[in-house]
Amino acid sequence: MSEEFENREQLLDEISSLRQRVKELEVSVASHKQSEERYRRLYDRMLHDEGMDGYAAINMDGYFRVSNAAFMKMVGYTAEELRGMIYLDLTPEKWRETERVIIQEQVLSENFSQVYEKELRRKDGSVFPVELRTYLIRSRNGQPSGMWAFVRDITVRKQSENILVAQRDLSLALAGTKSLQDTLQLCLDTAIQASGFDSGGIYILDSRKKSLDLACVRNLSDEFVDSINHVPADSERARVVMAGSPCYLEGADCDGVLKQEHFVREGIKSCSIIPISSQERIIACLNVASHVLEKIPPYARNALESIAGQIGLCIQKAQAEEELRDSEKKYRQLVDFLPIIVFECDKRGNITSTNRAAFKAFGYTQEDLGPGFNALQVIVPEEKERALHNIQRRINDEDVDTIEYTAVRKDGTTFPVRILSAPIIRNNKAVGLRGAIIDMTEIKLARKALQESEERWQFALEGSGDGVWDWNKQTGEVFYGSSD
Repeated sequence: MSEEFENREQLLDEISSLRQRVKELEVSVASHKQSEERYRRLYDRMLHDEGMDGYAAINMDGYFRVSNAAFMKMVGYTAEELRGMIYLDLTPEKWRETERVIIQEQVLSENFSQVYEKELRRKDGSVFPVELRTYLIRSRNGQPSGMWAFVRDITVRKQSENILVAQRDLSLALAGTKSLQDTLQLCLDTAIQASGFDSGGIYILDSRKKSLDLACVRNLSDEFVDSINHVPADSERARVVMAGSPCYLEGADCDGVLKQEHFVREGIKSCSIIPISSQERIIACLNVASHVLEKIPPYARNALESIAGQIGLCIQKAQAEEELRDSEKKYRQLVDFLPIIVFECDKRGNITSTNRAAFKAFGYTQEDLGPGFNALQVIVPEEKERALHNIQRRINDEDVDTIEYTAVRKDGTTFPVRILSAPIIRNNKAVGLRGAIIDMTEIKLARKALQESEERWQFALEGSGDGVWDWNKQTGEVFYGSSD
């Protein structure tokens, strides 16, 4: 009886355990169904949602087996077209060896690759950059049966990177430019390259007249340049520039600018007008155009506006340097024209600049007066100490009486000079002297001749027996000669 009871209890326990197992299996099956449903929805979305990354699977021969809508949109092929193609058909030649190594060394050995970049060729022949990761597919017996990859179009990212690179390279290159023309040409070439356009020009604003003049140009015909090289202040284009906002004209621009005869003859399909400012003031205008693009893509607009925002201060700086060079050139021409010697020297008396009159007066050449030539070298030895003392006094801005010296030429001959000078002040500090040297030879000869004439005249008066007088009308003085 007890043995029968024990068997019954054991049977009940087994039934209870079996029921629990059934419940667990039911939960597991339900969970599995939910998981399968989520996976199916994700898979369906991945295949049909064009907003997702591209997905493609190939067999070991490289033929496409399946691809999603996003991938087909990227490359421009239908699913049927792709199934008759291998992945090498979409891979430009220059990337094939790189990808072969990645598949061999990463995918086949590690079952997946690291994220890598390459390019794909669209159906229309254009090429674009992608980022992808490739995984190995194995059959049930563990043998490789294919590969699949997620593919992301990174065109926008690459364009942004290219803009940053262009801006960096432009900054480095601008540091080495020596003229306004070089600066403008470099800025224009960078804008054309970064935006994908093929031609253009930069206008400089005449701040007084408010008109614009073409300062540099690239890849435009002479006839077209002649028709656009000046923009009057009262024109619509000048008003657009002075408004300060970029303007983009495309094939169907509403104002019909591109339909004007000279634009049509030149074959311009699109162009942009980008004001260039510095310190919140319009100073120039960047214009780029395309003979091919009828639409201006967003990345091109970003590139042009970024570069225009960068080059304003550079152009203004180059303009200031150009004006300074012109001013220095005019100053040099004026100084060289003067008949007196003009010089500059540092605090030690080393000559840093002089005019042509110095070469003629002292008999030295340009090479003779190079670095290290000291002003004391043209003063006779016995007067050098006085000259050095007076140089220091003038640098300290002390008053010095009329300074006359005996100068010595390269050939050793001497002549009298008078030196006038004043301190050169930079950053509130005296760094040298600027002055003039006057050859006193003729003046002293004239003084000597006048003195001798006066002495002869006086002797003649005193030796005559006649009464002689001389009246100075300006001073009222009367001079009476002696008489017997």
